[in-house]
Amino acid sequence: MKKNKITDQTLMVTVENTVKVGKNKELELHVEHQICAYTDYMGNVKCGVDLVDVRNIIYNGQDQEDADFAYFMKKLREIGLDYDDEASEAIANLIPAGLIEAVKRRYEAVLEMNSLEVYAVEEEK
Repeated sequence: MKKNKITDQTLMVTVENTVKVGKNKELELHVEHQICAYTDYMGNVKCGVDLVDVRNIIYNGQDQEDADFAYFMKKLREIGLDYDDEASEAIANLIPAGLIEAVKRRYEAVLEMNSLEVYAVEEEK
């Protein structure tokens, strides 16, 4: 009988938002974050939030056709338009603490289910 050893479990939740920045909300960004719930080395459930991607950039109503976020923002700075601080602040405040806590509770509920060890054993052929 073959036994797979499960060494770690995580719950990854992807959250997508659209933010608009600028005096007239002329810069629109599609922002993707991931909330990761995991068990630390002491057995405590933790959550972390990471920015995954900024894409689908629309400036003054015109789609920037898969422009790289950093490159596009640099090009705007070169012509005297600086949205960096406003965009960074908007992106940083997208994920509410309540959502992070809900993901943590969901992960804790998953951990309460039957252990995956039950399913990790399979017959060798």
